[in-house]
Amino acid sequence: MLVIVHLRKENISKNIILNAGRKDYCYEPFHSLFSEFVCRELERISRVEFEKIHSSAAEYYANKLLKSSEISPEELFLALVEAPYHASRAKSPKLLELIKYSSEFKTMWGYLDEAKEEFEVALALYQKNDDKKGMSYMQNELGVLCQNWGKPEQALEYFQKALEIAEELKDIIGKGPTLNNIGRVYQDWGKPEQALEYFQKALEIAEELKDIIGKAATFNNIGGVYKQLGKPEQALEYFQKAFEIVDELKGIRGKAAILNNIGGVYKQLGKPEQALEYFQKAFEISDELKDIRGKAAMLNNIGLVYQYWGKPEQALDYYQKALNIIEALKDEMSASIVKGNINYLNSLK
Repeated sequence: MLVIVHLRKENISKNIILNAGRKDYCYEPFHSLFSEFVCRELERISRVEFEKIHSSAAEYYANKLLKSSEISPEELFLALVEAPYHASRAKSPKLLELIKYSSEFKTMWGYLDEAKEEFEVALALYQKNDDKKGMSYMQNELGVLCQNWGKPEQALEYFQKALEIAEELKDIIGKGPTLNNIGRVYQDWGKPEQALEYFQKALEIAEELKDIIGKAATFNNIGGVYKQLGKPEQALEYFQKAFEIVDELKGIRGKAAILNNIGGVYKQLGKPEQALEYFQKAFEISDELKDIRGKAAMLNNIGLVYQYWGKPEQALDYYQKALNIIEALKDEMSASIVKGNINYLNSLK
């Protein structure tokens, strides 16, 4: 038995692979049942070595995530599942980072149940260790997840808990994103004045911290409020400010949402050609990022442009494509919006 463990330890850095569908390591030369036995035996004999093995695996899968554009979707999904799992077993300091990164992908792909489970595991760990900053962070992430799920009441509850902790800790860095998140809930509820109040507070913090990413996010949110208030020129001004920052950072994440918003303003201004151009650019970025939730939003918006143009057949085609994605995501709120668009066009026949 000790010889087996020794063999296991000698091969940690070289032969690590995961047997599909398992939560234990397997080494290439060994049968899966044998590997499972070794892993359990090692945990019984030496907790330190057991954590080292999980740490090695977490690092292995984290490195795969860094090369997400170079690997297949199947490999990427496996890495997204396994990196945070092994980091949690190893009690790795990278746990929070890995959970956030992997859950972001899972949320985009519609794996909301899996993402929520990971966030709840992390929240429980922070509660156990009385790590209030970590608790606040995870409450925020759970709130974003619920908002994407079309559950604004639950989202607001999580955000308010996160804000209470941030204020207790005088954590100004954590307070800014939370204020933005609360504002988005009120915006979704059709309460733009309350939303703007929270966004302005978030902008003050971003400016105080010289947080350019925070400024971009808040500019984008404020633009959304002005659009909701029927002030498209002011909305466009804020969206363009946000886009300039994101474009200067040379990253594509965040661009799709801002391009989508700019397209929405041009639609509001009665300029469908420009609107369609921006929606299509946003769709291309969402497609590149494998962001199926974003793709659904862009498809719906492209449908709206065709509806405005008096082309109901093209509009219905795009609405149906959007609805197929949204129903797979189990997003009831978004599904009801797209169904409303479809029902309206069908009523005109």
